[in-house]
Amino acid sequence: MAEEQDSESLQFTEGIISSRESSVDAIIHPAGKEPDRIDDLRAKLYILKDALRTKGFKGFVDCGYNAVMSMIGRKDLLPPEQKPEENEEEVPDIEGDIDKAIQSSHPCDSNIRILDIVNYMICPPVSGGMLRVLAPLEKIPKDSGITIDMVFGTWGAQYARSCEDYLNRIPVIGLSKGVVVPLYTKDLPGIPEDLPKDVWITVSKVLLDYAVTLVSKEKYDIIQIEHSQLSWMVPALRMASPSSKIVLDAHNAEYRVFETWLPHTTEKDRREIESNYQKMKAWESRVWGWYDAAFTVSPVEEDLLRAAGVEDVCLVPTGGGIDPAKYAPVPGIEKRYDILYIGSMNWFPNYHGLKWFLREVYPIIVSRRPGTDFHIVGNGTPDKELLRIVSKVKGVKFWGFQEDDVQFFHTSRVFVVPLWIGAGARVKIPTAWAAGIPIVSTVFGAEGLPAEDGRNMFLTDSPETFAEDVISLLNNQELSDRISQNALETLRGNYTTEICAEKLVKDYKEIAKH
Repeated sequence: MAEEQDSESLQFTEGIISSRESSVDAIIHPAGKEPDRIDDLRAKLYILKDALRTKGFKGFVDCGYNAVMSMIGRKDLLPPEQKPEENEEEVPDIEGDIDKAIQSSHPCDSNIRILDIVNYMICPPVSGGMLRVLAPLEKIPKDSGITIDMVFGTWGAQYARSCEDYLNRIPVIGLSKGVVVPLYTKDLPGIPEDLPKDVWITVSKVLLDYAVTLVSKEKYDIIQIEHSQLSWMVPALRMASPSSKIVLDAHNAEYRVFETWLPHTTEKDRREIESNYQKMKAWESRVWGWYDAAFTVSPVEEDLLRAAGVEDVCLVPTGGGIDPAKYAPVPGIEKRYDILYIGSMNWFPNYHGLKWFLREVYPIIVSRRPGTDFHIVGNGTPDKELLRIVSKVKGVKFWGFQEDDVQFFHTSRVFVVPLWIGAGARVKIPTAWAAGIPIVSTVFGAEGLPAEDGRNMFLTDSPETFAEDVISLLNNQELSDRISQNALETLRGNYTTEICAEKLVKDYKEIAKH
């Protein structure tokens, strides 16, 4: 019966991969047309941005010159290191590439070998998802008995190398490899019916071929997949390495994002959100049963995974834990800002919650405490409606993306989490706990965390009570200090990176034993 299920799953995912490859090929090599250069242009623009950030203005100019010469066909004007070989193959030499990566990897003398596969990479890690993947690994000692090889999809070779350089400095990581994916994460035509778009954009035969070839050459005790969207890889990996335990790091139950979104969507978007919810729920209901074990971030997801048939579910806190030393409160620091919010501006649940706060809560606060300011930090372009609201409200400032969030946590007096939509658990809450800034949140905003109203934060869905709690914390230093101290104790007992690293090592060893 198990063999029949494996065969059916393999046939199902092979159909998805074939559809994606057909779409990629149709765009890169269209019949009777010149190759589409849009993807190549996008990759070069990313490289230019990275060059400006890492190499300064001269690196940016050199990189721009090389990109332009390449795109206009004047490869004769490129520097020697940029010129392609005469007989350079368009098809990547995966086996040779893997052999080189293995030769240059850290020596492996551990008892347990793990291959971790992820569809993206951000180094250094700044997003909640990437912090979850990498933050605890940086705390695992080299003599822990485990070695983790990291394979990730990405858009360009130069960016891949910069991430590999970062990953290779983590002692527990043996091999790191970024696989350049054609038309990376593009929403191409040809998506199979009922397949979620969030799954479709991750599908790549190149990434799968690399992973399958690697597990055929190297023995892994555990193969770990980050996010359920990448589950289309599982049947082929299981066939290539039948002795490996295949583990999902679920991060979230992805369908719950759309499920919690539905009550707050507009009539215009309702059909699309309902469709996304139904497709993602059907996908996760199908693929969760393919795994031998799973990691997740909250008791809510833990229960869902167990109900779906995953017997071995390990709970590892959101964000991979927080480094208390990095965010430790600074005694006597000036609190320049009253209210702080941090979150991506191009994520609907975040700007939906901010609009609620600005319409329903902030006016109450400033009417009772005139002059109270509100500071918003986060990458991405703010929603147009959100900007219209802000333009009519005094005391609100957008800071955009800030590399150093520590200074904002340390110099603000109250942190707010006005969230109604999402899944998993919010890493921003334990981060604020570590920084010693008291929090006021909606009840849903703190879901999956050991939050206690009136003890380590305030929880309410009432605009009136939300405003009262913020004002109380701004006006009562003794209350603010008590809430912050209780929160710090909660963090130290549950959410440090050291605790997460120790738990990961213990769980990996248990999974490998079974």
